[in-house]
Amino acid sequence: MERLEYRVAGRGVDVQEALPLLAALFSIPTGDRYPAIALPPARQRQRTLEILADLLLHAPSGVPVLLLVEDLHWADPSTLELVGALVARQANHPLLMVCTTRPEGSVSWPAAAHWREIEVVALEQSDARNLIAGVVGRKTLPEEVMQQLIERTGGVPLFVEAVTRTIIETGVLRELDDRYELTGPLPPGLIPATVHDSLMARIDRLGPDKAVAQLASAIGREFGFELLLSVSDKTANGLEYALNRLVELDLVSQSGVAPTSTYTFKHALIQDAAYESLLRKTRQEYHGTIASSLVANFPDVAAKRPELVAQHFSRAGLGAKAIGYWLSAGQQALGRAANHEAIAHLKRGLELINDVPDAERLSMELEFQAALAPAFTATQGWASPELDRAYRRAGELVDLVAGTPHRLPVLWGTWAYHFVAGRVGESLALAPQVLELATSVGNPLLIPPARHATACSHCYHGDFHASIEHANAGLAVFDLEQERLIARNFGHGSSVCLLSFKGDALWMLGFPDQALAASDESLALARQLNHMPSLAWAVSYKTWFHHLLRDPVRINEMADEAVRLSNEEGFAFWEPMVAVYRGWAMATQGKVDEGIAHMRDGLARYRAAGNGCTQVHMLAALAEVLWDARQVDEAFSVLREGMALAKATDEGFYEPEFYRLKGKFLFDQAMGIAEPPKAGTDRATLLASAQSNVRLALEMSRIQQAKSLELRALMTLCDVQRELGDASQVRQSLADVLASFTEGFETPDLVDARAMVEQVGV
Repeated sequence: MERLEYRVAGRGVDVQEALPLLAALFSIPTGDRYPAIALPPARQRQRTLEILADLLLHAPSGVPVLLLVEDLHWADPSTLELVGALVARQANHPLLMVCTTRPEGSVSWPAAAHWREIEVVALEQSDARNLIAGVVGRKTLPEEVMQQLIERTGGVPLFVEAVTRTIIETGVLRELDDRYELTGPLPPGLIPATVHDSLMARIDRLGPDKAVAQLASAIGREFGFELLLSVSDKTANGLEYALNRLVELDLVSQSGVAPTSTYTFKHALIQDAAYESLLRKTRQEYHGTIASSLVANFPDVAAKRPELVAQHFSRAGLGAKAIGYWLSAGQQALGRAANHEAIAHLKRGLELINDVPDAERLSMELEFQAALAPAFTATQGWASPELDRAYRRAGELVDLVAGTPHRLPVLWGTWAYHFVAGRVGESLALAPQVLELATSVGNPLLIPPARHATACSHCYHGDFHASIEHANAGLAVFDLEQERLIARNFGHGSSVCLLSFKGDALWMLGFPDQALAASDESLALARQLNHMPSLAWAVSYKTWFHHLLRDPVRINEMADEAVRLSNEEGFAFWEPMVAVYRGWAMATQGKVDEGIAHMRDGLARYRAAGNGCTQVHMLAALAEVLWDARQVDEAFSVLREGMALAKATDEGFYEPEFYRLKGKFLFDQAMGIAEPPKAGTDRATLLASAQSNVRLALEMSRIQQAKSLELRALMTLCDVQRELGDASQVRQSLADVLASFTEGFETPDLVDARAMVEQVGV
């Protein structure tokens, strides 16, 4: 810990914050030295990467930094994320970063002036000569040897270096004071034809110690003396002697002193050459021995790095022994929010599922599918095809595995997948099954998530009283510590979501103040939980809710926080949705073209991720601003799209608004406010069609008991009926509905309705 503190000091980070995170990364216990980490796993991982980036960007003395990253094509996802963060921040720091990768190694860094890609070509002859001189030192080689080296190695640096060392080591040269000279003609075939051949020539010079290099290559690029000794047939002294020879021949580098020393192959191709020289059967035996030794002799390593054990058992052909370690590796990665690594480990394990005995196979596969689901959710969103496949297979397995604890999480996850994908009808059919199962289990922890599913599906279907009933039932068993467990196990705090849906439903039913209170309570609870996915939910849904209230100022406030959270925490789901409502706010505040572009971009990205829920509401908002911008054809096109989508998905929430908006658009055309249809439909026909659509909106809102939408429909119908010559009946209906409101009198809709009633004298 003291060494870690020394290394961190003076490098631009807060030591009190950095040390607990770095200690956790390196599995160093902090004891009472530092407070326990209170961050959720995803935020802990993100903050650790940020601190690592800060440490690499700053030298203690403040001088410029040179950072070399080799073989980027072999990097794991977290390393690639760290390097990407460095690239993004590099422009503001005195840092030169040089990364090397094979052509197939791709990066997704944004285009910027401070980095560029350079294709490395073969060395020119002069450069090859300089490299050879660097290998042999001050003494020169015979020109004949120099020329052959240059011609035969083709300007490949590693090849040049390896072959030069091979020639010096083979004894065909005599070493003099200032030069080397040939002892005779160059033997034919002395210079290998490939890099691999040249490296194998050097490895072969180890003689009987070659077996040590081969065994070490099976462990990995880096290996420790103690592990190698545990699987070798050599004594400690004999192994140390053999390793010293590898160091002398420049095949490996050494750190520390035996028996605690570690060694690293100088280049991955040296390790590959030694490894590929083994017979397949010998390789498997080595890997099996290494895995067994890790389990028996290094239990701490096996517990902290189960993927290492899994990899060796897999390469040994012992899939049945490997699979449990792949599962542990995936679950540990999930706990660290290293979701891409988790997916890779879990997929490797699933490839071995047929090696598991029949009696255990189904339950073991269910464990893998249940672990894959949250990893896919975190990386690809709730509507990804891979998540669908994981839940489908898990759903098949829970019916075959008796007594599994995964039945409810799988059913709930299947519900969530269908809901987020926009299939409200399917989610509505699954929600009662979730509730029935949760009730039958008798665990109070499961009731809020089950009510979450039912309240949500009913709200989006347009059953607002049912939604509030289920929300209240879920909130009645609220417990803060229980809510923390729910957030961790289900990805969101269920009570946070229940309060959001309750707010939406209350607004629809005509209780704007109570709706705002529920929405505010949802946000306050999310902040109290300090659970970032729940907070992202609450903040993002606030933009939706304040669109209902027609409040662009609050939309912008919530959108700013939602975007910040999405960027900091990597929540890809929310930012596109928020962009739609921010665009609406921009358009209503005068930035019409910019707002429309923002809405279209957000909607396109939202759809591209496979998301479907809330699209009906988004399309209504887009149609409205398109109409205000007098983009007539586009507005009608979006209306038609939204109407069709609402029917296809059973998403009744906000559906009446499409017909009211269509009626309003037709009315505007009849009044000459907007461009009339190209076919030249007469004014009377336009008014009749407007009346028909608005009356349909009114009827739909009354069926849903959506008083807020009923009020809007009546205001629009008043305008239409006035032009048709008799608005008295509609005026009275508007006055009656307005009078039935008991709150929300200063909200825009009620202010407008009151003004209309006063204007027409009802």
